[in-house]
Amino acid sequence: MANPADGAVVNEEHALQFATLLQRKGFEEQFLQEIREVRDKEALSPHGWLWLTGWAKSKDIELPTELLVDLFKEWSDVFVKTNVLDLATRTAEYRPPRELYISITDFPNDFLRQVMLSAVRVEREEFPGFEDFPDEREEFRRLEALPAMGRAEALLVSLLQVGRPITLWAASAFLRHEWQGHRHTEAFFWLLYDKLDRESQDAWSQSIPFMPERPEERRG
Repeated sequence: MANPADGAVVNEEHALQFATLLQRKGFEEQFLQEIREVRDKEALSPHGWLWLTGWAKSKDIELPTELLVDLFKEWSDVFVKTNVLDLATRTAEYRPPRELYISITDFPNDFLRQVMLSAVRVEREEFPGFEDFPDEREEFRRLEALPAMGRAEALLVSLLQVGRPITLWAASAFLRHEWQGHRHTEAFFWLLYDKLDRESQDAWSQSIPFMPERPEERRG
């Protein structure tokens, strides 16, 4: 379990020790069984979970949905969130939707539905005077203007980075969802889009089922 705080030498020693344990008869099977039974997000440190989720993917191990939801909600780091979302949707069933526009409350994947609903949950104190939020695009760049938007932004980035058909479909549903942070989420999407090269922009345009309006187009 690599932890940058321990240094390269210590981490290498831990890796060698773990490799030795895996060679013992029955150890790997017992370890896999214990992983499948983990339910508490406090069982490991963030670095431990980052290592374990990566190892679980390499061994085709499925962790409980509720645990993955808790881990995704627990951390603010987008890299860690993306790793968890990648594991949670690795074997997710995807069927092209009959209806292009689907509500996040009806999204047919339990993990994605829960993390999307969590991201749009608004605490009253987090959005004082939200209805007075200005429309000017420059204001959307001020992350401090909407402190709770970090949840929605991190989720959107993770959905797009994983890039599976089901996560892109979820991104489409998420961008279309009407809530207090809807306009900000759309504007944030376009900030990400505009930073891409032309080839990547074309790929997004072709693979994301619903592309939101640009804020300036709506005002026009």
